[in-house]
Amino acid sequence: MQFLVKARDVNGVALTVQSIHANYDRVEPDGTAAHIAHRFLLDVPNAVDSSVRSMVLVLNHDEFNGEIITLKETNGRWLTDCPAATVAVQGDLITIDVALGCITFAPTITLPPDAPVKDNPQAALVDVDTIWRYRDVLPQAEEFRTVSTPVEVIDGTAAGWGKLRHQRATVEPGKSGSYVLLEYGHKAGVPRRGADPRFLLAVWVPRIALGSTPQVLVFCSPPTKSADYPVDVYPFRRDYPYAAFKVPQAEATVAKDVHPPYTTLPGRYLVSRGKGPYPAYKIVYQLLAAGRNPIVIMPINASTNWGPMATQRGLCRLIKEVLRFLYARQLVCSRTVPVAQFTLSGGRPSAFPASGMLSDESVPTSWVLTVAGFSGGIDRVLDLCTDRPFESKLYAPALFDAPPEPLAAGWRELWDIDGVADDGKGAKVSRQNKVSNNNWM
Repeated sequence: MQFLVKARDVNGVALTVQSIHANYDRVEPDGTAAHIAHRFLLDVPNAVDSSVRSMVLVLNHDEFNGEIITLKETNGRWLTDCPAATVAVQGDLITIDVALGCITFAPTITLPPDAPVKDNPQAALVDVDTIWRYRDVLPQAEEFRTVSTPVEVIDGTAAGWGKLRHQRATVEPGKSGSYVLLEYGHKAGVPRRGADPRFLLAVWVPRIALGSTPQVLVFCSPPTKSADYPVDVYPFRRDYPYAAFKVPQAEATVAKDVHPPYTTLPGRYLVSRGKGPYPAYKIVYQLLAAGRNPIVIMPINASTNWGPMATQRGLCRLIKEVLRFLYARQLVCSRTVPVAQFTLSGGRPSAFPASGMLSDESVPTSWVLTVAGFSGGIDRVLDLCTDRPFESKLYAPALFDAPPEPLAAGWRELWDIDGVADDGKGAKVSRQNKVSNNNWM
């Protein structure tokens, strides 16, 4: 029996991994099992004893994040616990094709409430009270009203909701999915890549069967201007995205009073009640109340700079990478409600269980896409309506670029939410006649 391992990126481009370690048990002539640790070669058949029925592969790469994959023969079929790895069998040759990615869970840190904080913690803050959670993120059950379709006026003289035919719904996001912070870009901890950009993402991970073509919503918030966010410059590795304060502090602040601007931003839009002077928009609540539960991707722009994600090529790559990560961790599934769930238990982000759930699922290559912009964020949405140049000198195409055709093929809706007014100040939404499709519900 022979195993052939191939590696590629999400675009299908072949990769050269630095090492492949195979661990398996071989049955000896006396019936006992001998544990074997074998270093496989890439792209060539590796001989394995025919008694082997399961194996763990560990793939390492300098640029991309590695994968640990369990393979097992079940009823004559070889399955894996990683949908980013596909298995093909031809005679005694078993081929494993693994797609590697460049997204990880964002680093986290838990601090005692009274611990002094003056500097950048270099991680997102995590708290524990009733549950482990990101700072300022605690989704709770709330009642929402949705108008009927088509809109029907039932009493034009009534006050408030009494004017329209509507329905009430109690929305509990914690029962429908998980809010997750991710990092996208160059691999952390590699010295020669220490100055290359990584970007923070907030992702809503639905806990439903997504079907063969998942729904994806990319949400663009207003730009992170210097009046409210720490200023950073390319490659965005100083104050973005984990700085604890808008400007450096002369005196330390106790941890419980720290609300880092970048990492708490997406919660206010997606799932939170808001904090202090900041409003909460509860976009995920509204989606659930309307009977929709897509994968929501919210890139957090660095000092008003969206990097590669302001282009069709960059956004297409981002979506591919997010889907690869979520499916590989089995946090989402096409055919069933996922068994694995996101957890911050102990203050560390992970999928639980982390491995061992065999499946023949694969990562979807197409999706149904909605791109939404709130207020000044609509500028970025309109940028995406044309094939703008990709800045390959700043953003390595190997990690940030993808052919844009899947994005264009799957794009179905454009939402302009509270678009910038036509006030003569030059917003693109004004200059382009407020291009919008307010299909919010």
